Amino acid sequence: MSATTHEANFIEQLRDAFFVLDAEWNFIYMNRMAEECLFAAREGLLGKNLWTAFPGAVGTLFEREYRRVMAEGVISQFEEYYPFPLNRWYHVTASPCMEGLAVQFRDVTETRQALLQSQEAYRSLFEHHPDAVCAVTKDGIIRSVNPAMLRLYGYSADEILKLDARRLCAEENLIAMERRFRAAVAGTPQKYETYAYAKDGRRLDLHVTLVPIHDGNGGISGVFGISKDISERKHAEEQLRRSEANLRQALERLHDTEALFRLISEHAQDAITLSTPDGIVQYMSPGVTGLTGYTPEEVVGRKRTDFYHVEDHPKVGVPEGQESFVSVNRIRHKDGHYVWIETSQKLIRDERGNVVNILGIGRDVSRRVEAEELMLKSEKLKLTGQLAAGIAHEIRNPLTAIKGFLQFMRTGHAFKPEYVDVMGAELKRIETILTELLLLAKPNATSFARKDLTDIVGQVVTLMETEAHLTGTELVLRTDGEALPIECDENRLKQVFINFVKNGIEAMPKGGKLNVETRREGVEAVLTFADEGVGIPEETLRRIGQPFFTTKEKGTGLGLAVSFTIVESHRGTVSIESEVGKGTTITVRLPLLPASLE
Repeated sequence: MSATTHEANFIEQLRDAFFVLDAEWNFIYMNRMAEECLFAAREGLLGKNLWTAFPGAVGTLFEREYRRVMAEGVISQFEEYYPFPLNRWYHVTASPCMEGLAVQFRDVTETRQALLQSQEAYRSLFEHHPDAVCAVTKDGIIRSVNPAMLRLYGYSADEILKLDARRLCAEENLIAMERRFRAAVAGTPQKYETYAYAKDGRRLDLHVTLVPIHDGNGGISGVFGISKDISERKHAEEQLRRSEANLRQALERLHDTEALFRLISEHAQDAITLSTPDGIVQYMSPGVTGLTGYTPEEVVGRKRTDFYHVEDHPKVGVPEGQESFVSVNRIRHKDGHYVWIETSQKLIRDERGNVVNILGIGRDVSRRVEAEELMLKSEKLKLTGQLAAGIAHEIRNPLTAIKGFLQFMRTGHAFKPEYVDVMGAELKRIETILTELLLLAKPNATSFARKDLTDIVGQVVTLMETEAHLTGTELVLRTDGEALPIECDENRLKQVFINFVKNGIEAMPKGGKLNVETRREGVEAVLTFADEGVGIPEETLRRIGQPFFTTKEKGTGLGLAVSFTIVESHRGTVSIESEVGKGTTITVRLPLLPASLE
């Protein structure tokens, strides 16, 4: 192999293994790391034929890909296991070269073993999860279910794996379910209550969690659905609502409000409470002792917030504009630890419509919350691995350039100022990656306040008009002038909207029209950015928003990932639709403040 002393020294110091074969498959060069990975000295391999020295590679992916690279002049990357005597997994990059074939590889056996252990733990969690769990493709096809799923719906494994997931949803809930499913496929976990029907026609009241399944390549391959049967709780709530409807008739017979409440609550396992509008407990059923360890006498007369975790105080009452509310909160047990309680609250009004009491029903859901958190942690571990791999790849490239120039100068070559310029540019790129990564890791909105989305968008459009005109882009704002009050960190949202406008401008290098529109849809404020650019292919669109995936030459892919995370921190969603040659539309949905709802 012909190479300068500098190049040979550089290759020798690589942390990856490297060897070169001639056209007859004989070793003509290998570095020190190749000796370690192949467990063989280079003196014994140089000049030898690859297939003779490593007969275990014959007939494997190694042989097929090496021969394809040599014959077609292409580059190939793959992972493959080499059997005895090496018994190792290798990540390989094979490239054609003047001499024949250049192979760069590294030992990934430990990573593979860790992955297998993680997969086994994941399978065990899936199989033994107390709630019904199923894995569904992006097209809605059920791929796997756990035993709890079969017990809940009454199907056999063969029956349920032939079904479209929509068949498990009540027809009247189908539209809402499909909207939530699309949001989960787009990367946003969903939690909601609904109902469905079992195989034998039984109604199932469910608390459903949808979690995206990441495919390991920065995309999403499907959705995990976790269904908790809450039929008993719903039945208790229905009984309570019927009792309220008959309250006046009961009072005429009993003439005693306290006796009526005791009749309903003293035999309930859940904790039933009656409190004043300002949160003072007036009545507590005996069921509270089983949940929290307190007796009713220890609770009556105190504020409900005395027992809630301080972070859950905002969820103690019923939100403005609603008559009932279901929340999951942490309640302090008498022995000091916290219990997750799902509380259903209902406003009680007098004849004039004034709120006189708040009725609440509490149930222990600690096991359900712990199971959901365990499932989400499993998905986060996957994303952490993908993110770590992306960071290593993005930072390794500029570091390689810097190390190369340092080695070049260390071997006696003349110093040139442009070397420092190049190294400075590479260091600046590393700094940019780390800065954006920190934003992605912690995009906390620290100054939430009531703002008008229409005003915020108008300010962004005004700010970006000059930049748009310089590129021949017409920036058009469409709004009916209606105020859209939201609770937000104004500066964070402006950061997101400016990023979306810039992306639209960059998508139209020859100019065009970028339409920005705001409108109200039910309880949501909707904002769209529609350009007339080149569009995004479907295979690329699936990966948009993943860290370190970018279509820009000098981009990091973190900008959109940060933007999506900021919108999620505002309890909103982002969706992208695109058609090649026609343009792209980004849609942002944010919840309106209750006081602004119709």
